[in-house]
Amino acid sequence: MSDLGRFGAGVERLVAPGLGLTLLLGAWAAASLVWADPLIFPGPIRVFQAFWQLFEGDHQTGSALAWTVFRTCLAFFVSVALGVPIGLKLGSSNSLRATWGAPVDFFRSIPPIALLPVFILLLGIGNTTLLAIPTYGATLIIVVNTAHGVLSAEPLRGQVGKAFGLSERERLWRITFWDALPQVSAGMRIALSIVVVLTVVAEMLLTTKPGIGRAIIDAFDNPLRISEGYAIILLAGFLGYGLNRLYLAGERRWVHWGADSWVA
Repeated sequence: MSDLGRFGAGVERLVAPGLGLTLLLGAWAAASLVWADPLIFPGPIRVFQAFWQLFEGDHQTGSALAWTVFRTCLAFFVSVALGVPIGLKLGSSNSLRATWGAPVDFFRSIPPIALLPVFILLLGIGNTTLLAIPTYGATLIIVVNTAHGVLSAEPLRGQVGKAFGLSERERLWRITFWDALPQVSAGMRIALSIVVVLTVVAEMLLTTKPGIGRAIIDAFDNPLRISEGYAIILLAGFLGYGLNRLYLAGERRWVHWGADSWVA
């Protein structure tokens, strides 16, 4: 590619996101003025003003954000610790896959939020339930992606490892795992986004503990705090986007041979 072509591509990467954001904000402002009541659907200026006020004074948003980040990170790490080993075993064993493949797919098809009453009955209405819901949903995603990653691994390298005297367990962790890691990582990235969504939704439905979800419900319960409610929704979006960007940065560094190049 010529220098001019590289320059044009660089300009496009800088301008295109800004153009999309500008169009989105313009449509938002027009909708708040034309199609909706500004008190019910405030425009971007009022919402961003409310956003900057979230962390002023003794506002509880900082504490709510900290709780949501804590639950998100803990649920994600537990999901990885459970999902990757289970997925490796499931993908590497024909008998296990034949026995448990269909049940895993079935439970993966159940919306985790639909199991909220079950988790409440079994675990109560505290932090355990708020952690169990995203952990359940994310673990199954990681299991399935890891198993498919194992199945798509290059079998020749495993055969070479066997010829060199590596045990089945050694071949699984020293060869197959690294072949499957790009797809495992892709599943983990999807699971991270799912954890953020399920954590916030669980906090909205189970308002016994602080969190962004509860803060959204509390704000919309008060007609004078509607703009603040939209601002907290933006905060949840920034949280999910920020965690995703952080994960992508690590993926490009540590799983560079399989990172998705199309993700901006």
